[in-house]
Amino acid sequence: MAATRRMRAFKRWMKCQGIECSDALHLAIAKGSAESLSVSVEALCDLRLGDVVGRIPKQSCLTVKTTGAHQLIEESQLGGNLGLSIAVMYEKSIGPQSPWFQYLQLLPPFESIPMLWSFPEIDSFLSGTELHKTVKEDKALFYEDWKECIEPLLGSALLELNPNFFSIQEYFAARSLISSRSFEIDKYHGFGMVPLADLQNAIGVSGQLIPINTTIAVLVVTTSVSGYDFMDEEDIGTYTIKVVDNLRTSNKILLHQAS
Repeated sequence: MAATRRMRAFKRWMKCQGIECSDALHLAIAKGSAESLSVSVEALCDLRLGDVVGRIPKQSCLTVKTTGAHQLIEESQLGGNLGLSIAVMYEKSIGPQSPWFQYLQLLPPFESIPMLWSFPEIDSFLSGTELHKTVKEDKALFYEDWKECIEPLLGSALLELNPNFFSIQEYFAARSLISSRSFEIDKYHGFGMVPLADLQNAIGVSGQLIPINTTIAVLVVTTSVSGYDFMDEEDIGTYTIKVVDNLRTSNKILLHQAS
């Protein structure tokens, strides 16, 4: 099945990138999602406080510094989520040529957040709530950002960009992935997509899946070997995923949140 092949390709890619995933974790396509690529991450055994279950070299993270579009982003003076959105859209646009191709293939095209709803859907689902006005205003601001900052890049001489991957729809899709999966890495890289860490939206204890929104969160601890405190120096450290808390009395649970 296509989904299973993508998972195998991702695991091979992690190995080539020097990404370490503990044998205590099992990555798999969730049951009933062979084509939709819903990834499950299960703990095969109880985990102790402080157990390291993953290490990700920062050069393997997709950021404004590591993307092939870094020069375009820097010269356009676009940082934060705008810059990272360009990085994600660009790497998706070049397909198998991207160093993150196997990783991006495992991500959903977008996350279903209110910002991606149509205005009638926002009115229908959020009317009478505090989010109603906020989401509509933010959606309008996102469109302005795309019109003023993203669309002009299509005429850039630095890179030949595929317009199909830089449309307003693709921009909103990229922002949805960033809002739900990105981590703050360090001062040099800023926010970025962290392979393996951002797949852990559900962690199991002894093979039992537990929704992250109920009992778990994941802490990603940043370690480095150079330049963490200096924005003008490249940090070539790693991301370390550790068990940092115990939310149950009988089982150790992996927790997840960016530090």
